[in-house]
Amino acid sequence: MTKTLILICAVAMSLGVIGIDLLRQHGARFFAISTSESDSSISLARFARQWMECVKCGDMPRSLLLARRMSGNAHVNLPPLDYLRLFRAVRLSANALNSGFCDMDFLYWKDIAELEKIYNQIVSNPDNALQNIFAVVNHEVKEDNSQTPIATLIDVWNKRSASLNDKVRLIAGLARFAGYHTVLVFPVDERNRPVYMLMEFFRDGEFMTGDPRSGQFYPRYSVENIIVAPDLNVTVKQTLNHRKVYVLVAELCEYRACNQILFRKLKRVNTGFIAGDDPEKVIGDYMRLKGLRSISYAPYWNYPLAAAASHKNLPVLWKIPESDNPIK
Repeated sequence: MTKTLILICAVAMSLGVIGIDLLRQHGARFFAISTSESDSSISLARFARQWMECVKCGDMPRSLLLARRMSGNAHVNLPPLDYLRLFRAVRLSANALNSGFCDMDFLYWKDIAELEKIYNQIVSNPDNALQNIFAVVNHEVKEDNSQTPIATLIDVWNKRSASLNDKVRLIAGLARFAGYHTVLVFPVDERNRPVYMLMEFFRDGEFMTGDPRSGQFYPRYSVENIIVAPDLNVTVKQTLNHRKVYVLVAELCEYRACNQILFRKLKRVNTGFIAGDDPEKVIGDYMRLKGLRSISYAPYWNYPLAAAASHKNLPVLWKIPESDNPIK
């Protein structure tokens, strides 16, 4: 009896070892990939390539599935209070910041993929990329008096007619492919009302300025030293002595925690996918480069959020009921 029991235990242990070895070799065929495995460079690179292919061909279900797999069970911090205030000002709830991947994220990824095609069409010389973008968008997209925002950037391009705000969003979106972030600089009057708008592009300590209303571009000047530009618009010159308000141009999905996690993963495997960095980090870098002190307002432009919120696919849970009062 004892010998039989010992034999049974030995066989069980052998089977266990064999089973563990088989699971190591073939377990991925039968079980969901664990967070640690999906986080490895080889697996991540494979998923990233598949994800990009699905985004480009318009396969939303599989794109979302692969995004969830790449992001794994990463920890999500509470959003900055500035984000909550910003979103609530356009009647978007905290769900819009912290919820998982959905249709809106796919539309943003698809937007980027389509914009990259436009960028490659209009930019022949990377050294003059911003000048090309600024000139082409101002020529091709006519400014109208529309009060209805356009939800996606590719629609701004396709419609060839848009409000000044949507033209600015499109220019900023294309500028990303040249490595530039965009800050809007508003000279304001004594009642804090904007009297003009300038676009300032920055990359690695380099600054360039554009006037989206007149179409003039100043490639060697920041907003602070544009006053000495020989071809400066008279209207602009008259506003430069006003106090200035600075706000970052960022699209809604760039604020979302799930996308920030995904984009960090994509950068690790160098996919070439150009997406927004965490807006809080970007504006922080800008303010340090400029030597700007802390400010009393959230330095983010709310118009892109309002535009995205106009999309028919906006999740119901992202909306704040009209009966609720925004944070003051």
